[in-house]
Amino acid sequence: MDKDIIIKLFEKKEYKAIKSIFDTMNPVDTATLLPEFDEKEMVILFRLIPKENAAMVFTYLEVDSQQVLLEAFTDKELKHIMDEMFIDDAVDVIEEMPANVVSRMLSAAGDKRESINQILNYPEDSAGSIMTLEYITLLPTMTIGDALKKIKSIGAKFETVYTCYVVEKHKLLGIVTAKELLTQ
Repeated sequence: MDKDIIIKLFEKKEYKAIKSIFDTMNPVDTATLLPEFDEKEMVILFRLIPKENAAMVFTYLEVDSQQVLLEAFTDKELKHIMDEMFIDDAVDVIEEMPANVVSRMLSAAGDKRESINQILNYPEDSAGSIMTLEYITLLPTMTIGDALKKIKSIGAKFETVYTCYVVEKHKLLGIVTAKELLTQ
C-alpha cells in the first residue's frame, strides 16, 4: 500500500477509509508501513487496524515502535493485544522491553501470565525459551473424526495446529500431522 494514499486520507481525517485499507492489508505490510509515520500518527493509525489483526501487526513491528505503542495503549487496549498474542510472541516482546513496560504487560496478560513467566525463566536461546505452549494434544484412542473435531473446536486458539501430539498420561507417544489426518 502506498504511504502517500494513507497520508492524504490521514490529513483529511478519513479514518473510515484508512480502516478499510487496513482491513485488506497483510499484517506484515501494515507493520512495515506504520513506523514511517511519527509516533502520534502511528498510535492513531494502529487504533484503526481491525482488532482481529492488531496483535499480529504488533508482533511484526520493530521494538522501538512496539514500545511507543505500549506506552500509548490504554489498559483495555493492552489487555486485548495480550489476549490475542501467542504466548511465545508475548515473551519475545517482553524480553525487549524496559521493566515498567514489562510489569504492565504482565498485569494485562491475565491467564497467560503464568505461561509467560514459565518461558521467561528459561535461559536465553535455550529450547525452553523458544518453545510454544500452544499446541494440540490428542489421545491415542481418538478416531480421525474425533481428532479433526478437536482441532476445529480449539485450533484457532493455538499457534501450532499442523502437528498434533499424541499423548497418554502426560507421555508423548508420537505425532500426527494435519495432512495425515486429512488424507487418511
